[in-house]
Amino acid sequence: MRTFFSKLSNPAEHQQLPLIYPLIIALLAGAVFSLALAPYHYWWIALLSPALLYATLSKRTPKQAFLIGWSYGIGLWFVGAFWLYTSIHVYGDTNALLSVLMIVIMALLMGLFTAIQTWLYRDWETDRKSTRLNSSHLKLSRMPSSA
Repeated sequence: MRTFFSKLSNPAEHQQLPLIYPLIIALLAGAVFSLALAPYHYWWIALLSPALLYATLSKRTPKQAFLIGWSYGIGLWFVGAFWLYTSIHVYGDTNALLSVLMIVIMALLMGLFTAIQTWLYRDWETDRKSTRLNSSHLKLSRMPSSA
């Protein structure tokens, strides 16, 4: 038990969680976002849900961030737009399985918006950190040559 707490107290020894855990956390964070909207009005979830998404992106590559963002978007759109099930199944007179399949496909496609956003965020953040580290090199390379 002591080794567990000693690892927590030393941030240099933190190991990154396997990718499956941030994917599940992001999926659930996206799914609960709908509770912030009508008719539930748990407004604090609208702050917590994206905060969880960006917390899962910490120290991830842009490719991993894409998958985490896609997971968040799938949860957000599948649960948030499930009201379409009634429109498609009841009023559209479509088979129940086909209705759910249509919503899944829509969630997969709409989730790409969040995936691209998180990929750009991590890609930009990674570039910004490397630029900060190499700022002296960049300043020298931008100086005009005296020819």
